Amino acid sequence: ITLWSQCGGQVSLSPMGAQSICPGDTLLLQAAPATGFAFAWYRDGQLVVGANTGTLGANLAGDYFVVGTDGTGCRDASAITSLSVYNAPNAQLTSNGGPVGCAGDSLLLFATGGVTYEWFYFGQPQTTTDPFLFADTPGNYSVATIDSNGCRDTSTILSYSWFPPLNINLSGPNPAEVCPGE
Repeated sequence: ITLWSQCGGQVSLSPMGAQSICPGDTLLLQAAPATGFAFAWYRDGQLVVGANTGTLGANLAGDYFVVGTDGTGCRDASAITSLSVYNAPNAQLTSNGGPVGCAGDSLLLFATGGVTYEWFYFGQPQTTTDPFLFADTPGNYSVATIDSNGCRDTSTILSYSWFPPLNINLSGPNPAEVCPGE
């Protein structure tokens, strides 16, 4: 679709990637010819302020086109390129208990919001990709979820800690370890 042309349709627009992107991603739009024209970019029919080069990094959904003006004043508009932005996934991290346990306990963590999962312990990736993880060491846990479009989101951090063991001398020389509340 050519919007209008004074000079024979010399200006074109090429998306440099998929025309559906994840939130936070950018699609590079390239105008051609690359030289000899001054450019103005439009999204949904509105001028994109400050966008006057041969490329535009688009990160908002909409219909884009570029108008090129050559040195003689001829103006051409490219065809429209539509960009869609997927909905953002929502990584959720829950557990089967509280954030504090006894030494040796583990906490079962559950992830939702994706089809693939990447777990992190103190920001370092873990080997499991299951939607659950046994936290058997105190520390900070989080999970990144990846949806069917390849978009990702990272949960808030869940901090898990252990109560220090209490040494109680009940009778005799062998102390017993008791966790608070037992």
